[in-house]
Amino acid sequence: MELRLSASAQSSPGGMLVTGTVENGGGRRIPGGSDGHVGGEARRRVETRTGHHGGGGARREHGCNGTTRVMAVSTELREILGSMAGSVIAVSSPEPPIRRPNGAEELLPIPSVGRIFRCSRPVRWADVDSGGRMRLDAIARLLQDVATDDTAELELDEHEAWVVRRTLIHQHRAAESGESLELATFCSGIGSRWAERRIVVTGDRGARIDAVALWVHLDPTSGRPKLLPPRFRTDFAAAAAGREVTARQVIDPVLPADPAAVTQTWHPRSSDIDILDHVNNAVGWAVVEQVLAMQLTVTGFFPGSAGDPRADSFRAAIEFRDAVGRDVVESGAALPMVSVVDGRTTRLTLWSADGSIPHLSASFEPLT
Repeated sequence: MELRLSASAQSSPGGMLVTGTVENGGGRRIPGGSDGHVGGEARRRVETRTGHHGGGGARREHGCNGTTRVMAVSTELREILGSMAGSVIAVSSPEPPIRRPNGAEELLPIPSVGRIFRCSRPVRWADVDSGGRMRLDAIARLLQDVATDDTAELELDEHEAWVVRRTLIHQHRAAESGESLELATFCSGIGSRWAERRIVVTGDRGARIDAVALWVHLDPTSGRPKLLPPRFRTDFAAAAAGREVTARQVIDPVLPADPAAVTQTWHPRSSDIDILDHVNNAVGWAVVEQVLAMQLTVTGFFPGSAGDPRADSFRAAIEFRDAVGRDVVESGAALPMVSVVDGRTTRLTLWSADGSIPHLSASFEPLT
């Protein structure tokens, strides 16, 4: 890009050259909430529009709302301009910054360097549906537990708090009851206050599940996002090889006013609340399970039987926007689950009781 300046420009106080956009590292809070929720300050007004997964217009990174970095005209340039009154010169601006990928949208391979944490887990009865398939909420607990075990092995500060912003799951073959699973996890990307964790799950009966989650680092007292701890960069970041990711929202809410939308209700339970006093992220996947099960039921299909799309290959994503807190649970309010089907893809949003706040949005796409 080339910027042309006239000599008269230098006489204007504070004349500047625009060089591009950068992250506003000290900007607004990324909404924080329960383990698996990003909330609190996310009580935002929802634009009156319908959208789809990955809609460009709705993407934004909290605290990074297009802040434009500016560079003052140098003394040398002012002197040149002053000696060339009435003339025009060309000034080349720096190359535009490289756009960082959104967190939890890519499934990267296991790296050859850096920390790789490995462990084993069995699939138990409480993890499966009536057909023996490991449910989405059980997969989410598995991903959460392996992350906790990884940090516990390094004896990181127990007062650190992390919450899930977004998770992507690609199931190639479902895990089943009694299957022994091997898990490998590593850091695949970082930001100033968040990090991406990749998880690979394989089973002794052929299960294969790839997942990636974006975790936001919080101050456990204030609940606000805070800079990554120093030990994180020394112990985890090497596997990411310098890859930086954003925390932009990428899944647009399904609006209750959408003429194609189907609305059902869901009641959070007191047993859904975790140590951060909000409904746990795994429960969000239970909402997805509920919507998909209802879709099957109304067509006369028995969930858990042969042909259930959740038992085959699929790609599913969930994004937490505003935590479902204890106050919501204790109110006994029914929360609307609003869903639409676009082709073979189901998109859904869990709204507050009054329909003003999107708690989470998700998508489910069968691949077979």
